[in-house]
Amino acid sequence: MNAKEMPDEESVGTQDEPIMDVDDVSDRDKLTGIIAQTVSDLGASHPRADIEAVVVERSRESGLNVSRTDISTAVGSALEGGH
Repeated sequence: MNAKEMPDEESVGTQDEPIMDVDDVSDRDKLTGIIAQTVSDLGASHPRADIEAVVVERSRESGLNVSRTDISTAVGSALEGGH
């Protein structure tokens, strides 16, 4: 591209929002990802209560509104090898 073909600054788009906001990821999928990352970070042999506590914290930080009961059920399923 030469100088004449370069778009002016106003026509160049900027990314003002996180890319994830564009995707339609369900809360369940987000929770599953948080649990998988937490188990990977801490290890599956870590006490379940500790894993659940970290998942609760990470869910809250990500703006995910999931009950502790749903988190406990999902963590239990993940640790048992189910999804």
